[in-house]
Amino acid sequence: MGEMDTFTCRRSRWNHPVIALLGLPTIGVEEPTRLRKKNFIVSREAEECFLDARYDDRLLIPNLFYDFALIPGREIEEFDARTIEGLLALGKRYEYGDPFASSIPRIREKITDASLDKLGFEYIAALDPIGGRVLMMTQRNSTYLYSACGVTALDARRRWCHLGAFAFPII
Repeated sequence: MGEMDTFTCRRSRWNHPVIALLGLPTIGVEEPTRLRKKNFIVSREAEECFLDARYDDRLLIPNLFYDFALIPGREIEEFDARTIEGLLALGKRYEYGDPFASSIPRIREKITDASLDKLGFEYIAALDPIGGRVLMMTQRNSTYLYSACGVTALDARRRWCHLGAFAFPII
């Protein structure tokens, strides 16, 4: 409970929830096994992301702390603006760094379903095109990690963009 209280009270200068994450000495090929040992379910698509060599190009550096802001998708009010470009532009508007998928396993490990409920998010995603995949997500009420493939996957999900949050590193 203390972790959730610390998390929910911390805010960026734009009032976005902030989560602090510690980089682990784990490379992508090790990630599915590590997560499964902690009783997480890793989808086939998410595992393909972890196994893609490009995943390791954007890892959190071991033993270094990172702050990630969680921007609510509802900040993009216009339906047609709910695109990859629209989400990246939103992060730039707040002067956040480029997102990367390797933050998602750490976020899923740290944020409880109760925290998601309190924040009003159905999921947290990071945009990071890896092997044609666009999103890696955590979803409440489960320990499931998965990814959506391609731009059409994001297009199909525009209608629920407002239900989640998108993780951007604070630089």
